[in-house]
Amino acid sequence: RGLARTGTHTGHTGTPVVCAVYMSRATIELATTATADGLSSIALKICSPPSPIAAAVFAHGGCFSDGCSQSHPAVTEALAGIGIASVSSTYRQGAAHPHPTAQHDLACVAEFARRRWPSLPLGVIGSSSGGWHALALSRTIEGMRFCVALCPVADPLLRAEYLRECVQGTAAVAGWRVCHEPSVAGRMLAKQLGYWGDDESMRAAGEMLLPAHAVPTMLVLGGVDKNVPLRVAEGVQGWAHRTLILGGMGHEIQDAPPDANSWVPDVKAFVASALVGTAAAAAPCDQEAP
Repeated sequence: RGLARTGTHTGHTGTPVVCAVYMSRATIELATTATADGLSSIALKICSPPSPIAAAVFAHGGCFSDGCSQSHPAVTEALAGIGIASVSSTYRQGAAHPHPTAQHDLACVAEFARRRWPSLPLGVIGSSSGGWHALALSRTIEGMRFCVALCPVADPLLRAEYLRECVQGTAAVAGWRVCHEPSVAGRMLAKQLGYWGDDESMRAAGEMLLPAHAVPTMLVLGGVDKNVPLRVAEGVQGWAHRTLILGGMGHEIQDAPPDANSWVPDVKAFVASALVGTAAAAAPCDQEAP
């Protein structure tokens, strides 16, 4: 289960990412589960290590619009390598399936996970926009034992305001340390707005995550993330039980564990502490890797 080699993975942004490949000996299965209304089905990918210590619902990223059950394979493989079985899904989202459709579908995925692994503690893990979904699910689904959010869009409205500043070319003036190209920011903003609809919906989504929450929660952030700048997660970071900031790294870390300064050992230690009940008792701890 240790670090075996290095590989190149193409993220959902199309950028090749050098990542750590964890040899998990995982079993991959495909399945489906019904939506809450029973009128449709949700495609699933199950990634199971030989002897899992916990299970997790994994919510993929993609600007609240893109992605599917096959997204972020390097992340689910890495989780399997540290003993966490996961179920990924093609939950509905985007303009065709506005909020709260994705949350309803992911709740169905959580029910599937409980049926699949009835004796395992269940948590939730999410990347980017899926990080918001993970943080929200940890509040709305009872019995979650841990939550790990990788570069989460924890405050959708603040992220939208950042993208608008990038489009206008005023991000630096507004105090943002990073900035996307206007064309890239414009495409991201359109996808995000497609799901949320308006600023008030995004404001409410961010505000629901601000009160301190008992479920042990860990954030993994990139120090120079242009997709989700550090400020977007500040509200949640104020109460999160563990925050790992990888300095000099960007949004690629939510798509695959980096070769150097990987977040995987920290997540392994955090989940282990959550399962024995010590993570939630610890004070928030910020760490910035070089």
